[in-house]
Amino acid sequence: MSAPVPADTAPAPAPAPAPAPATDTDVAIVGYGPVGQTAALLLAARGHRVTVLERFPRPYPMPRAVSFDGESARILAATGVGAALDEHVDSSRDYVWHNADGRTLFRVDVEDAGRSGWPDSSAVYQPGLEAALAAHGESHPTLRVLRGHRVTALADRGDSVALTVEGSEGSEGFEGGTLTARWVIGCDGANSVVREEAGLTATDFAFFNDWLTCDVVPHDGREFVPNNLQVCDPARPRTAVSAGPGHRRWEFMRLDHESPEEFGGEANVWKLLSLFDIAPGNATLLRHAVYTFQARYADQWRRGRVLIAGDAAHLMPPFAGQGMCSGFRDAANLAWKLDLVLTGRAAEGLLDSYTAERREHVRHALTMSMDLGRVICQTDPAAARDRDTVMLAAQERARRGAEVGAARPRTPVQPLTTGLR
Repeated sequence: MSAPVPADTAPAPAPAPAPAPATDTDVAIVGYGPVGQTAALLLAARGHRVTVLERFPRPYPMPRAVSFDGESARILAATGVGAALDEHVDSSRDYVWHNADGRTLFRVDVEDAGRSGWPDSSAVYQPGLEAALAAHGESHPTLRVLRGHRVTALADRGDSVALTVEGSEGSEGFEGGTLTARWVIGCDGANSVVREEAGLTATDFAFFNDWLTCDVVPHDGREFVPNNLQVCDPARPRTAVSAGPGHRRWEFMRLDHESPEEFGGEANVWKLLSLFDIAPGNATLLRHAVYTFQARYADQWRRGRVLIAGDAAHLMPPFAGQGMCSGFRDAANLAWKLDLVLTGRAAEGLLDSYTAERREHVRHALTMSMDLGRVICQTDPAAARDRDTVMLAAQERARRGAEVGAARPRTPVQPLTTGLR
């Protein structure tokens, strides 16, 4: 046993943490899409007061994302939503690339139990997913959701954040004014007010294309084989994928000579869908829209007591299916760290690891998405022939390798090398 330290040289006891300021809520979450919902549920389940400010009075009724991966499934399970998701989720089964002649360039069969113990990919009907998460949120007494409330300004006071909020006509629970929170998470999408108010800059990779998205309910009961198909046709790159039980999505790339207005018109939609034998007589067109995918991420995801997540922090092309999944990872990463900070078990500096860890993963997934996009979006016939030659040869090598035990295909999941490590 070591000798006792003399009283006059004993270290002073660590100062007690300053009491938390009186605020309206512990965490204010701006935006109540899937990422905001997941963050809210994970924090409320830990007993924290969570207030959500969502500018739209009702949930968006159409799907945007159509799949999530195994780690996302594990995160969703951790929210406690449970079997309520089952009716909105289907097996992805496979993901196949064909060239213009219908030859297979690339194929992935989805593992039923991947690294996270869940299917490596699941198809989902997003409105159903959001409805299940929202319904589960109503069971948490410390979670308050204010729809129809727009955040117009933020002021970080050092020990809390003041949010200026406008309530819309008919909004309930808070008429508007100033709401205070110990922390703010911006889950308010690509045009994030929280990101702009916090002055967070972004790196843009200037990688974009216009695609026409068509959400469809087929009526003829056919089985689609492959279930998820990418057609790498230089004359018209196109996609056909499951969008959850009873729903499918077709996407078509706009070519340079086509005007966005005509390309997105309903007559052209049905003309393009006819490539897959989809017509008004055998399907209902729920939604169609031309969108421009982008590739960018914020340089810092935290400033003081303000943090951003999901599309507010990053946008990526859809080809690796990692947009919404990355947002779920953001929410999970933030939830346990904020819990430790809010309960005084960790210093605020713990949250500095959030940007380092999450941005590194997003950088990897975004780069992979752009690499896939450059292959898929090839419209030069000669370059497409060269691509096909290379990929067909690789497919043959993979087939032979499978006979002796080939390695798993490249994954968008990036091991952590920075942050808390």
